[in-house]
Amino acid sequence: MWHKITISQFIELREVEQTSYDSKIEKIIDIVSIVEDVDPAELEDLSFNELYKRHNSFDWLLQEPPKIYRKEIGNYTIKEFNDLTLAEYIELINFFQSDYIENLPNICGVLYRQSDVNKWGHIIIEPYEYNPTERAEHFKEIPVTHVFGIISEFIKFKDDFENTYAPLFEPEFEKDEDYEPDEEDKLEEEKKKFSWEHFVYNLCEGDLTKSEKVLNLGLIFVFNMLAMRNTFGD
Repeated sequence: MWHKITISQFIELREVEQTSYDSKIEKIIDIVSIVEDVDPAELEDLSFNELYKRHNSFDWLLQEPPKIYRKEIGNYTIKEFNDLTLAEYIELINFFQSDYIENLPNICGVLYRQSDVNKWGHIIIEPYEYNPTERAEHFKEIPVTHVFGIISEFIKFKDDFENTYAPLFEPEFEKDEDYEPDEEDKLEEEKKKFSWEHFVYNLCEGDLTKSEKVLNLGLIFVFNMLAMRNTFGD
């Protein structure tokens, strides 16, 4: 029955699970109202047994939605992860780190693009020159089963990507002259920190007027070039 639940409803259901209720019946009313898309006030006059009966019919809520996604939704086609630009990847990372369930519509807003055919017959993908939160409104009302699998797929891509380019995610860090051996733990913790802002700043060589051009470069291209420089030097 997950196919009848929109992304917006899915987010609401997750909020219910994270909310502390004074009574179980209040939680049940909220769940039933979300799933059946009715005003909670319409359920308050129902008997205790009727509410429980309707709530218990939603046993499929005990499992996650299927981890699948559609490559095409309406006029939009998903952009392959390997084709992401640096800016798009950073945007997605921020949405995932913040809350990937709450941000699922925004994540779709980044990934799903319009396309067209140019005069030579080649398919061109819509550039990332729009606000993903505005496009997110369109995705809030589609079934969650259309896109839920994107979460696990992107996390896998991210993990594989960061493992492949692991040395590039370790910021340069030098010990101070007054470094003490007993500060080793603190030093190692500092080394684990990674800042995308600092990363882009370094790519621009301190010239922020280059930032837009750098951010629009392909993610894989950028990291391949940096890996090559780390291996062979400048």
